[in-house]
Amino acid sequence: MRLVIGRDPVSVTYEELAEAAGVSRSLVHNYFPDRAALFEEVAGVHVRRLQAEVHDALGRVPGRVDALGEAMRVHLRFAMRNLAAYTSATGGAAPTVANPAETALVTSVADSLGGGREAELAAAGIVHAVRAMTVAWAASGDIDFDRADELITAFVAGALDHLAPLGLRIQPTWPVPASPMSA
Repeated sequence: MRLVIGRDPVSVTYEELAEAAGVSRSLVHNYFPDRAALFEEVAGVHVRRLQAEVHDALGRVPGRVDALGEAMRVHLRFAMRNLAAYTSATGGAAPTVANPAETALVTSVADSLGGGREAELAAAGIVHAVRAMTVAWAASGDIDFDRADELITAFVAGALDHLAPLGLRIQPTWPVPASPMSA
């Protein structure tokens, strides 16, 4: 795992793996016929660890909101211990990979929340949630467009409502049409 986590699969050689494990190259190849299988297994190990920690945390804390908070703290601690392992477990790109399109989206949303590091953190969550939900909807095709719109909008609106008491409020950075009531 030390050799694989956070690295581009193409850069990992069977020779490196065999040497680190103290086994033959053919034995490594026997268990992992290709690099994708190796990376899937490593991610699987981290997924199972993260799920177990979250499950244990949820079992210790009564109340929905308190349990959710504890689950979030598990995620934060897991990422603090090993960001590459956390990223692998949650299906994200290596933390060193910069995506200019994502950066632009996060910056735009952060600016509408007033800017700053806290706004960037919240904006990253909103951008990633919208992307994940949209991709999941488009890939499955089993939820009506209007219902998907309703679910995603409610999710983001709920997030924004809960950010406001923390000092992050939407400040439009786009032209806002006059409301029919104010005309």
